[in-house]
Amino acid sequence: MLKNFSKGLCAVAVAISFMATTAQADTVHTVLIMDGGFFPAVTYVKPGDSIDFTNNSEEVITLASADESWVSDALAAEENYTLLITANTPLSFVATFEEAAVSEDEGEVDSEYIALDTVVMEGAVSFDTAPLDEDAG
Repeated sequence: MLKNFSKGLCAVAVAISFMATTAQADTVHTVLIMDGGFFPAVTYVKPGDSIDFTNNSEEVITLASADESWVSDALAAEENYTLLITANTPLSFVATFEEAAVSEDEGEVDSEYIALDTVVMEGAVSFDTAPLDEDAG
């Protein structure tokens, strides 16, 4: 009986230890790059978390922090980029891509020259508590 009790107690201790470790695990946040912006526009993180950016747009996108301390490779549709969050991670980031400029002029368009406009979308990281989590504590 004492042997079974010891085994049970040991199992409970292992389970509690596992639950405590799991509760403190770093979080992976998903940010979707959409046509026209990021979803969510602000991601609430803590150091040790990571952000997985997924390009859900039709464009080839390059991501970068506003100060360019990190820059992704070009991401085609459905490609991902993962950013590890540190205490020094810049709080804003941008996605850029080039888009053909549309001419309002009437007449024929010179097919040898197509102007490109660089489009910039902005997103943010916050170390604050997420608004919906404020009541959870």
